[in-house]
Amino acid sequence: MKKIAYLSLLLVLVSGTRAFSEVPTTPDIVNLVATSSSITVTFTANDDEITDGYYISYWKTSDSDAWARVRFPNPATPSPTYSYLIRGLDNNTQYTVRLTAYDGEEESSPTTDTAETSSVTISIKLVDSGTLQVGLDEIPSGVEYFSVDIGSSPGASDILDG
Repeated sequence: MKKIAYLSLLLVLVSGTRAFSEVPTTPDIVNLVATSSSITVTFTANDDEITDGYYISYWKTSDSDAWARVRFPNPATPSPTYSYLIRGLDNNTQYTVRLTAYDGEEESSPTTDTAETSSVTISIKLVDSGTLQVGLDEIPSGVEYFSVDIGSSPGASDILDG
C-alpha cells in the first residue's frame, strides 16, 4: 500500500511542472543590415510554443574569443519575424552573428551569418568665413539621420584658414 501512495504522489508532482521540455527548433536569420556602427538582425520566430526566447551572440570574425551575448525574451505579442539592433560596433569590420532559441535550460542548434560594417568618409570644406560645407561619400543603408559635431583642437584654425 505504501508503494502505490508514493507512486501516485510522484506522478502528480511531475505532471504539474514542465518536466518534459524539448530542445527548441533552430530559428533562421532572415537578414543582417549593417551600417558603420550597428547591425540589425532580423530573424524568424520559432513556431514552438515552448520557446522562452532567443540568444543573439556576436563577435568580430577575426577575434572569436571576444564575444557578447544578448538575451531576447519572447515578446507577449507574437510576430512572424523579430529584429534586434546591435549598437556600438567598429566600422569597416566583419562580424559573425549567432542565433539560438532557448527554453529553460535547453538551447537549439545555432544558425550563423556574417555582416561587415561600413566606413563613412566625411569631407569638410571651408566655403567662406564662418561657413563650412559637410559632405558624405555615401549614406549607409539603414541610416535615417546623422549628426556631425565640429569642435576645435590645437591647430584647427590653421587648417580652416589655409
